[in-house]
Amino acid sequence: MDTFPTLSDPRGSGYGHELGQPTSGCRVVGIGVGRAQGEMGNDRNPGPAPPTAPPAASNPSATEQHTRLQQRLLRGARTILVEANPDDDLAPTDRSPAGSYAVRLAMNKQLEELDRALEGNFYITEEGESAPAESQTYIRGLAALDRGAYLFEMSTADAACRFREYATDPTLAFLKSHLGASARIKAKAYNLLFRFVPCGAFFDPSDRDHLNVIEDDNDLPSGAILSASWLKRPDRRSPKQTVASLKVVCSTAEAANRLLQERIFVAGHLVVIRKDLKEPIRCNKCQRYGHIRASCKSPERCATCASPDHVTTECPPNPTPRCPIFKKQCDDLESRLPENHMPYFPTGEAWTWAAAPPKLSKETPVHRPRVDHAPPAPPQIPKAPPRPVRQGTLDHPYPFPMNRRTPKAPGKLRIWQQNVRKSDLAQAAVLNTARPEDWDVIALQEPFLDRLGNTKASPFWTVRYPHHHRRDGSTRSRSILLINSNIATDSYTLLDIPSTDITAVRFNGAHGHLSIINVYNDCTQNDSLTTLSNYLSSSLPQARPSPRDHMLWLGDFNRHHPLWESADNRHLNSSEPAIRPLLDLLRDYEMELALPPTIHTLQTAGDRWTRPDNVWRSHNPIDPIVSCNVDAGLRPPITDHLPIVTVIELPIARSSSPPSRDFHTVDWKTFSEALETTLNLRSPARHISSLEEFDAKVTLLTSIIQETIAADDLVPMKKPCPFSKRWWCPELDEFKRPRSHASNEMYKYRDIADHPSKAEFKRLSRAMSDKIEEKRREHWIEWLENIDARQIYTANKVPDLRTKVDGIPKMATTNDEKAEALAESFFPPPPPSPSTPASAYPKPLPGIKYFTRARVVFDPKLRWSAHYQKVIASSTWWSFQVARLSKISGGMPPHRIRQLYNTVAVPAFTYAADIWYTGVQNPPGSKKRTGSVAVTKKLVPVQRRAAKLVTGSLSTTAGDVLDAHTNLLPVDLLYHKILQRAAARLASLPPSHPLHSPVRKAARRQVKRHRSPLHNLFFLTGIDPTQIETIAPTRRRPNYVPSFSTHIKGDKAKALAEANHIHRIAPTSVHCDGSGYEGGVGASAVLFVNGIEKASLKYHLGPITKHTVYEAEIVGLTLGLHLLTSTSRQLHSITAIGSDSQATIKALGNQKPHPAHYLLDHVHTAAEKLHVGDG
Repeated sequence: MDTFPTLSDPRGSGYGHELGQPTSGCRVVGIGVGRAQGEMGNDRNPGPAPPTAPPAASNPSATEQHTRLQQRLLRGARTILVEANPDDDLAPTDRSPAGSYAVRLAMNKQLEELDRALEGNFYITEEGESAPAESQTYIRGLAALDRGAYLFEMSTADAACRFREYATDPTLAFLKSHLGASARIKAKAYNLLFRFVPCGAFFDPSDRDHLNVIEDDNDLPSGAILSASWLKRPDRRSPKQTVASLKVVCSTAEAANRLLQERIFVAGHLVVIRKDLKEPIRCNKCQRYGHIRASCKSPERCATCASPDHVTTECPPNPTPRCPIFKKQCDDLESRLPENHMPYFPTGEAWTWAAAPPKLSKETPVHRPRVDHAPPAPPQIPKAPPRPVRQGTLDHPYPFPMNRRTPKAPGKLRIWQQNVRKSDLAQAAVLNTARPEDWDVIALQEPFLDRLGNTKASPFWTVRYPHHHRRDGSTRSRSILLINSNIATDSYTLLDIPSTDITAVRFNGAHGHLSIINVYNDCTQNDSLTTLSNYLSSSLPQARPSPRDHMLWLGDFNRHHPLWESADNRHLNSSEPAIRPLLDLLRDYEMELALPPTIHTLQTAGDRWTRPDNVWRSHNPIDPIVSCNVDAGLRPPITDHLPIVTVIELPIARSSSPPSRDFHTVDWKTFSEALETTLNLRSPARHISSLEEFDAKVTLLTSIIQETIAADDLVPMKKPCPFSKRWWCPELDEFKRPRSHASNEMYKYRDIADHPSKAEFKRLSRAMSDKIEEKRREHWIEWLENIDARQIYTANKVPDLRTKVDGIPKMATTNDEKAEALAESFFPPPPPSPSTPASAYPKPLPGIKYFTRARVVFDPKLRWSAHYQKVIASSTWWSFQVARLSKISGGMPPHRIRQLYNTVAVPAFTYAADIWYTGVQNPPGSKKRTGSVAVTKKLVPVQRRAAKLVTGSLSTTAGDVLDAHTNLLPVDLLYHKILQRAAARLASLPPSHPLHSPVRKAARRQVKRHRSPLHNLFFLTGIDPTQIETIAPTRRRPNYVPSFSTHIKGDKAKALAEANHIHRIAPTSVHCDGSGYEGGVGASAVLFVNGIEKASLKYHLGPITKHTVYEAEIVGLTLGLHLLTSTSRQLHSITAIGSDSQATIKALGNQKPHPAHYLLDHVHTAAEKLHVGDG
């Protein structure tokens, strides 16, 4: 639909009740093309107004039905129905057209006077402001109807609103003076059907107080429900009947649409609400259409077969209950009234104009859409109608691209739900039966998983595991989704439900979302349901972003209830504690059964049928499910669950798979000959004298090569990969048809104990299972024996090898020969003599001046002068690059220039500084500085230029001033910082590291000659590795879980309350602390048993210049654990250890290497030793 009308109250559903006071429901906002025809005013009751939009009548792309509907709604906004008693003394006696004309003239004259008296003809706009009326209140047409009624057509909707105000003003007596004292305006009614309404004596629809209670209970505005009445008279009910259908009349379209959308409760019971659809007028006497019994003069006929020979009660059973005449009349009515089959009453909201779902054909499995009083219709094949976009479907804006496996129904999502009972054979049967062009989603419960936790699938399916699949400590996954690979991955989003038994995905469409949640619920507990409830309570917008979106819950719930279980299985009904979580979920999230009740999905070992599997959909006026039923013919072997097939109206984006050519099977000799022949004919070799000729030659050569490749006889197309496994042969396909037939027959006659179809099904299932195992084994052996060279790493089989024995070529065919050939190739025998020459090493080759290793340049004498030049050049180049990005007219801001210099330029010219930079030193007693003085001086101007770019200062500004203002370290201090960091990192290496010993040896003393970079590094920084903590690369295994739990509260009050609570419930507790005081750092711990202090420990770490409070907090925990270890009390209950350091508590959960982690490791080790049994 391209455009929607913006009628706040279209008044298109007929009239039903009096107007006792002015209402704001007739308010209409501007929707027309011109002022004379389309613009509507507003009444004097302010209220919310829908957004404006142009009408479809002015849009050439709007459908003809919508154009007619909008025009009728506009006309309905200008019409008013007035009922009057023709016997009234003041009523007009002349009801002819001439009399109506006289009444219209008199009423228009009075309306003109009333307009003139209405404060200069002003009224209140939608924005609440005073504005002059666009036109006067003028009656354009008046018609006298039967039973004393009059139909008024006003000039504009604004005029209609003012007419209602005048008519309902008791001080004016406007209608009384012209049409009589009994004249009343009839309000336009919006009829709804409430189904499953309690019909006990405690609810009476004729009592206005009871209707007010319904409005209050469901947060409806006062007066939203005008009246209500039972569809069937109470005296005609069954004595045991507890619920009935109720007809409710609403005052406005908005109120009716809200009732259709929300969950409505009547007398505490949830009811189902639908529109009261109009049906063709039919005479119940002659059974013809277009008139009623009161005006019928034809003889009476049977209402079932239309025979004049007998009455309806004597009619025999009719084998064809569908009437084609009734179908035609319904189609004619819907063509005239397209809003009749819309799920909502059309208003100014675009979503209320959604179309209803298309009707089903004979081939569609039985599943009735949720539309009441929809007449049955025979299947029709339309010529070429455009597929309607309807409410509840998720259309995608771009078309479906064709690929090699085009789905048969791209506009629908087809779901196969199956429990395979962890059987590899059953899952293989499903994958080899489900053709990718027939199915989009396969929802498996209890799938097959190998020893690594992976399932089996083909390239046509994308496996989606639960969010907690294969996590440490998680259980075996019992739910997976297989999504067709031709569905674009950006069309769906995985929902992270923290469970191994729930897999969820949300399909994203242009007009909404559909979330599919595959659940396996264990028979003994409700952990899956609890997890699902917690997720939906916190993340419902992810699963269902808006109320008009849909959720689909499917899976093996292992719960039984009379809502879906058949009556003969009442002994299987779950207990109240077991079924209550599921019922609460269904109630809280408005889920309804999609799979019709009493349909069996499981055959037990005792040949009984029950219903553990289910499908639920979220409550929505439009059901997107086309069909939902079991298909016994698809039942795989080795499983007792029946497949559940669900088809959903869901056009979705799919990825294309263009065909490609198989270059592996090309005969390249033939291809080269064909290419050479074509080149000689179309592009013979000649001298190229210009660039233009060269480009033309290249273009022609490329086109010739592409044309040669396009020849199917030279480069064949790749054949589509079969969806089934290679071992699935036609012999297995022969089992499918008779076994499927036997399965359907067995399900059809499941209530007959000794029906022969049951034995036949078991025989065929057993034979098919044996055949599958046999074919898989044969294929595996054949593949291993015929493996080619490209598959060498796929299996433990080595191809034949060419080798030489005593210089003679030979093929190694046996495993022993292959092993010997590989050993000789990879491990040759040692040479007969040492490879080191006996003479002295030769002199270095002349001409080699520099060496480069890891981007560090040095000369043969291990001097760094060449690398100094590289550093200066690199720093200068990077400073130029920074200057290019820092122009005053359009460059980066100063803080970004400084950030770029520090993060890009500085790492470039300080690379490997711990190797080649020797620092700047001032030896005692010498005025000359030593070390890397030259390179430091060369780098000072480079940093000065960068600082000038940041500050924008003058060229005469001193360099140290620029460094201070830009917060940049001087060059010598910058390099010293880098050396300090490198030395600390080397000093913290563990003993297992190869550099641990060289580092400590180099730092032990400063040598005078032949200093290595390690000697210079530790001499310049003065770091002693023996005083530095060593950091191990790994602390514990990756899946390590601490033996204790930590808790941190948000504020002090909550922390104090939690501490007091733990102190009461924990008989043993320890309070630890660490702090610094008067230049020292210490830690302490106090042990309490049953609230009484038993022991305490204190420890002084040392001066605050060498220790930190963070270190003291960890030591305090160690002291506390020592107190618990030393006590003789066995800790079988909760033991609490308190600390006021959040940093320490958070660090206990971090198992990565970091400073002071050796102290944390002591804490973990001591805590593990405390565990005794379950303590």
